[in-house]
Amino acid sequence: MQRMANLRQRAGENSVYMQPVQAELSTIRQQIASETAKIVASLRRDVELAKDRVASLQATVVTSQAQARHNVAAAAVLAQLNQDVEAKRHVYTAFLTRMEQTQLASTKFPSVRVVSPAVPPAKSDGMAPWIVGVLGAMAALFLTMAIVLLRHVMSGRIGSARDVEVLTGVSPIGSMPALPGARGMPIPMRILDMAQTGTVETLHALRFAIQGLNPGGLCTHVLVTSSKSDEGKTTLATSLARLTAASGLRVLLIEADLRRPTLSRVFRTSPKLSMKDVLDGRSCLTDAVHIDRKSGLHCLMVSQPFENPVEALQSPAIGRLIADAGALYDMVIIDSPPVMHVVDALILAKFADVILFAVACGTTTGNMVAEALRRFPREIRPRISTVLTRVPQSEEAWRGYYTGYQHRALTST
Repeated sequence: MQRMANLRQRAGENSVYMQPVQAELSTIRQQIASETAKIVASLRRDVELAKDRVASLQATVVTSQAQARHNVAAAAVLAQLNQDVEAKRHVYTAFLTRMEQTQLASTKFPSVRVVSPAVPPAKSDGMAPWIVGVLGAMAALFLTMAIVLLRHVMSGRIGSARDVEVLTGVSPIGSMPALPGARGMPIPMRILDMAQTGTVETLHALRFAIQGLNPGGLCTHVLVTSSKSDEGKTTLATSLARLTAASGLRVLLIEADLRRPTLSRVFRTSPKLSMKDVLDGRSCLTDAVHIDRKSGLHCLMVSQPFENPVEALQSPAIGRLIADAGALYDMVIIDSPPVMHVVDALILAKFADVILFAVACGTTTGNMVAEALRRFPREIRPRISTVLTRVPQSEEAWRGYYTGYQHRALTST
């Protein structure tokens, strides 16, 4: 700095000799700044290390204080446990001393002696084994009956005509016994060969009941349906139709299940004309019916499922068809699908004078039947009569009952 001041006085501020001095001064200043920065950084590191050491010492102090407090508490607990052990040791020692004194006294003064040895009895003083066995068998029988009754009540399945009346409020007008098929032939095709059987007598009773429900009518329209599939409604409708036609009445059986037609398989035929031809106007009713030669029954079948069954059943053509049938026949029986599956039966109900509602014994629940009946309009419900189907009883029992019933009915008339 002194040299720079001397040069400035001798040579002036802008002298060429001043530039090297200024450059040297700038270099010295940079070196001083660099060294100063290094010293400051070193001091900062020392400060940080000191802070970390202080924090570590503080944590160690806190841990030591906590450990000391824990040791004091543990020492107090240990002292209490030692006192408890000492007290219990005194109690145990006193107990051992008392027990030794008692044993010593018992050896000196015995208080028990054997007068005579025990002798087992020669026979039991209780009930005889056979009585116990009989009582056990009776108890098992009653328990089994109670379990069966409880399962029946809990399942809610209809097992008798009384169940139908209690669970639905509708008394059945007939009961059809369960019958197996014979050599692949459906029951409706064998019905005319089953004279003097419970099935035939039940169908006769149903026919008389149906005619009584529609007194004075020129033609009785009967709708047959059920709550679900596989309840024997088609068997009921076809058997009733064939038996009624064989009695001399003009009967038409209309297959109204436009979704799953089955009558062609029952009668083992392939009709050339069907209901669709009548509804479309391509054929009249009399030309489209199939005639069962043995019974004289006329059947209007469905050859193929309809694309839109609901639209077909709601069309004016179905009303004209049923009206034409009423003018030509004494009884028109309409076999419709189940109520819980589709609405077809509810649509056709307005054309029926009597609605036969099939209820399968042992497989249909009372809640399902009640729900299906509630789906009918309120003004149509009085026309509904239930029929219990597939009742598991012997033909002999049915034959004896209905033969006597028919004899009394004929005698009274």
